[in-house]
Amino acid sequence: MSYHWCLVPECKNTSVKTPQKLWIKVPSDVKMRNTWLKLARRDPKSLSTKTRLYFCEDHFDLENDMENYTEYKIMGSVKRIRIKPNTVPTRFDCQAKRKHKSTSSPDLMTKYRLGWSVT
Repeated sequence: MSYHWCLVPECKNTSVKTPQKLWIKVPSDVKMRNTWLKLARRDPKSLSTKTRLYFCEDHFDLENDMENYTEYKIMGSVKRIRIKPNTVPTRFDCQAKRKHKSTSSPDLMTKYRLGWSVT
């Protein structure tokens, strides 16, 4: 198997550190590729369109995004990961700036009730 690293900034997964992870190839379709890169906060212009790029499984809801998920769960592996058409990565928990503040905390709720900015 070749070496893979996750394209998502701040994601530390590589095929060496986390060999059990699935690796999803970034689509070659330019429009979809650019969408994936922008969602990951990567500049599409900074990466060659010919370079094979990968996201690790952490950025997907595999059960809903993967066409052959059942086969993967039953067999423990698949020859090729098939992502459903128009699927995009949706999970970016590794990026600290994306973590949302909880509006259920007492301090934030107090500020909200008083009309103060909670952002």
